[in-house]
Amino acid sequence: MGTRASFWIGDPRDLETRKWLGCIHADGFVETQVRKGLPTGECGAERFESWVISAHSRCRIFTSPEEGVWPYSWDHDIFLTDRTYFWKDDRIYVVCFHSITRTVPELIAHNKDYSEWDEDDNSTWEEEPNSPDDPTTSNIPAPFPSREP
Repeated sequence: MGTRASFWIGDPRDLETRKWLGCIHADGFVETQVRKGLPTGECGAERFESWVISAHSRCRIFTSPEEGVWPYSWDHDIFLTDRTYFWKDDRIYVVCFHSITRTVPELIAHNKDYSEWDEDDNSTWEEEPNSPDDPTTSNIPAPFPSREP
C-alpha cells in the first residue's frame, strides 16, 4: 500500500463546515504533492480545490465524494489516513496520522514527513523527535460510510 491522503476545504474536524474533496491511495507524501503542484504559500480555497481535482481526479487511485463512500475501513477516524491535507484561512495544512497540525512549509522545513526514511537505517527517524499526538484529531468520522467491511 502507498501513502494515502485525504483532501478537504475547511478544518476536517469541523463536521458542519468541512468539505471533503477526495482521497488518493498512494503518493500522499508532502514532497510528492509539492512536485505535483500543491500550493505551498497563501492560496484561496478555489485554487486548492482546483489543484486537487486537476492533480488527482483522473487517477485510478483517486476516490471522489461523488462515489458516496469513504475508501478506507476507518470511517470512524479520518486521521488514521497517512496524510490529511486541508485548506483554511488561505493556508494549506497537513496532519500526519494524529500528529499536530502544520502548514505545508512548516512540515517541509522540519522534515516531519519521513518520506525518505530508510527502514534499515533508523538514524533519520531517531534524529527527529516524534510529534506528539493531538487529541483533537481522534475519532473524527468520515463524511460517508466505508466501502470496506
